Amino acid sequence: MALINYLNDLLDVSVPSPADGDIVYWDAAAGLWKAKQPPVGGGTVERLVRASADDIFVKW
Repeated sequence: MALINYLNDLLDVSVPSPADGDIVYWDAAAGLWKAKQPPVGGGTVERLVRASADDIFVKW
């Protein structure tokens, strides 16, 4: 398994220069995770669930 040091090292992530406060979202058309400013009002994370040592699920 390759060592991943940066989020942008992942093949399905394109966040070359995110700004402070940006969120990562799935762009289905591009097939990539990208960064953008969060929507006004945003949302809150209800809970984080760790299914295994490698997986984290976010419940909104």
